Amino acid sequence: MTYIQIGNITIPSLWLAVFFGFTIAYVFHRLIVRSPLNDWYWNAFFLYFIIWKFSYIVFQFPIFFETPLSVLYFSGGIRGHMLATIIVALYLFLRVKKNDPTFNKEGFNLLILFFIGFETIFHLLEKNVYVVYAEIFLLLFGVVMYRLWTKQQMQNKQAILLLLFFGQLTIKLLFHTFFSMTTVTVSLFAILFLVFVETKEKRMKIWNTKLFRLPFLAILGVSIGLFLLQPSIPNGSAEAEHNFTEKAAVGYVAPDFELPTLDGQFVRLSDYRGKKVIVNFWASWCPPCQSEMPHIQAFYEQQDKGEIEILAVNLTNKDDGIHEVQSFVSDYGLTFPIPLDEDGNVGKIYPSVSIPTSYFIDSNGIIRGKIVGPMDQETMEKMVKNMN
Repeated sequence: MTYIQIGNITIPSLWLAVFFGFTIAYVFHRLIVRSPLNDWYWNAFFLYFIIWKFSYIVFQFPIFFETPLSVLYFSGGIRGHMLATIIVALYLFLRVKKNDPTFNKEGFNLLILFFIGFETIFHLLEKNVYVVYAEIFLLLFGVVMYRLWTKQQMQNKQAILLLLFFGQLTIKLLFHTFFSMTTVTVSLFAILFLVFVETKEKRMKIWNTKLFRLPFLAILGVSIGLFLLQPSIPNGSAEAEHNFTEKAAVGYVAPDFELPTLDGQFVRLSDYRGKKVIVNFWASWCPPCQSEMPHIQAFYEQQDKGEIEILAVNLTNKDDGIHEVQSFVSDYGLTFPIPLDEDGNVGKIYPSVSIPTSYFIDSNGIIRGKIVGPMDQETMEKMVKNMN
């Protein structure tokens, strides 16, 4: 998960995408339908959020029991999304079973609008410039299509929504791993399309509209073109190994450092070349650090120490003394190396506006990712998997 830093506040980009997804769906519903939303929409929203957020307690109960405040920083992850999707789908199914005409009329369009809004914001927050270009193109296309609809040149507003939905889906399939939540999303919306656009005549009417077919093919062509033009990212190549920087930055060689540890030994980052390394910056008084440490320890215990190492650098110059650090390590049962940044020099080389901050370094010493904020085990597994 990526995070947005606003001052000393760290906000998961996923949360922003969910919030703006629902907001965009609400605003466009008011613009197009010009009527207030009924209770099923807000019920589904809060039901989904509560289940997704607090399913963390179910899936990570041992860690939650040890550090209850961790629920403030973590959610149920992918499993939480799956559980929330199933329960909300059951709720919506019951509304359909009641033959609720309001839901049948609004449901499909609102779900499509949410998906479009969520994916747009989520992609715009990414650092892949080609994804951003694709989103800007799709946004401009959406504005043009909306103008055509308001001028009555395009009668079927559902066709516009389906076009934008297909565009978002294409971006997701081309720029992301296919076997992810995309599979679930595609299946869900395919079923919804068949349910709400229930007759072949209605589906064919949308497809036979020129203002649907031509943009449909245009979106497909532009997306494929952006995918083919996307430059290959160096993955530990000789080119990447010659990219040096004075301060740590993604895509560059990780600046080397040597620090003492709690047990009196010294660790040097370059000694771990050939392994994937997570360099985590923390302090014992930091609540998010306290919440993520059980996740880091659980992750570390499951890894092959010959392939992956964790260096949890304590910002000793900002902490409450060596004794507090030792007590913290003992209380949490941490077994990975704890380097001590006593003069703060390493913390300056590896910028951390707020803590915890973690850098993910591949086996060639290249920084492949940075996370500002607490990490859970699922996040670390994904980040490490994406490195060579």
